[in-house]
Amino acid sequence: MKGFLRIFFTSAFLFLLPFVCWGQSGGSSASPINVTLQNPLSQTTFCQLFKQILDVALALGTPVIIFFIVLAGFKFVWARGNAEKLTEARDNLRNTILGIVLFLGAWALTMVVAGTINTLNSAGGGGSPLIASC
Repeated sequence: MKGFLRIFFTSAFLFLLPFVCWGQSGGSSASPINVTLQNPLSQTTFCQLFKQILDVALALGTPVIIFFIVLAGFKFVWARGNAEKLTEARDNLRNTILGIVLFLGAWALTMVVAGTINTLNSAGGGGSPLIASC
């Protein structure tokens, strides 16, 4: 019974909400409510936003990459010939390099896709582009 009441009141609220909003505007369609949203970002397209997110990821990822390379180097030094620790250091360096390749490969792939989209849009002629330019 408790679940039914919760669903009933939620449905009633969602059903009546447009009427409450309509009543606040005076009830006439001649005076619509003018609402403007301010864009807090400097980008106007999704591609520009995606590029900025990738630039931030690259800027934050570079120090992390350097840290893990230095850490792998220290692990080699701290191993001091111990075979088990040398194997651990080698695995750490291999995983770090694999992470770097994946990180930079994803960035390069997105740049290639963006370049392809721009090329397709510029070669399409003067009409409206089918794909948003990146």
